[in-house]
Amino acid sequence: MRIGCGLALAFLAWANLAACSPSQTSDMRAQLLNTQGQLHCQEGQYDQAIADQTEAIRLKPGFAEAYLDRGGCYVGKGDLKSALADYDEAIRLAPRAAGYYQTRGNLRIWAGDPTGALADYDQLYRLAPQLPGLVDSRARLLFGMGRFHEAAEQFVVSARLLPTNPYPVLWLHMARARAHEPDDAEFQQGMKRLDLSGWPAPVFNMFLGKTAPDVMREAYSTSPYGSADGNCEAVFFAGEYELIRNNPDRAKDYFSEGTGACQWQVTQDRDDFRFLDDWAELIRLNPAARGNGPLW
Repeated sequence: MRIGCGLALAFLAWANLAACSPSQTSDMRAQLLNTQGQLHCQEGQYDQAIADQTEAIRLKPGFAEAYLDRGGCYVGKGDLKSALADYDEAIRLAPRAAGYYQTRGNLRIWAGDPTGALADYDQLYRLAPQLPGLVDSRARLLFGMGRFHEAAEQFVVSARLLPTNPYPVLWLHMARARAHEPDDAEFQQGMKRLDLSGWPAPVFNMFLGKTAPDVMREAYSTSPYGSADGNCEAVFFAGEYELIRNNPDRAKDYFSEGTGACQWQVTQDRDDFRFLDDWAELIRLNPAARGNGPLW
């Protein structure tokens, strides 16, 4: 029995390429090479991965997914310029692919282009307004840009969309405070619907004045989250607490510590922006630090 091209592609079997027409064979080879490149990329073999995906693009011109995947390998290699060029081409070829804008937007944050990232998030919202976490990500970006009032308005929406998630409520409180907007009633109301039996309850208690930053940090370090990330999250919240209370020197110490505590996360997940949260605040406190960091 003749094996169909679809079945051959499903099993990613080179031996089944004979079942396809010449044009199908070329497309299948491109698909297989791109998949092979993804595997090499996951193993850190970036040059081999890029070579595979470049050949895939040669075989199948207009292969948007291969451009996107090759861009990811360039990110792994640390070549952000080439990655952005590939993401640009992927979006040119597939302008309705919502996820592509998120990928490029995230990279633009790392590349020091928050305005471009915001434009990508806005386009993503137009294409996929119900995407989970999108409003929250956009709000975090606005916060990092120092646009606190706009960030607060987005966190209001995020808190409504994620009613059991405590983080939009925390970030809304910080954004209101940084924008000098009173929010006592809003903060208390937001807490009522949350389960605060574990983390991040100590952060809420700190902002309510019931506990000190060091106590909050100790609670985090003994939680499953703190043991996994070396207090990365806790030091950021401690820094925000000190900033809100007009203690910029103490805040600066916390944010400086945070850039170190969160640095390891950069190599694990380029979509984890906690390292950049600390850098953004450090730069606002000390513009001379701009040249020492990755951001803005």
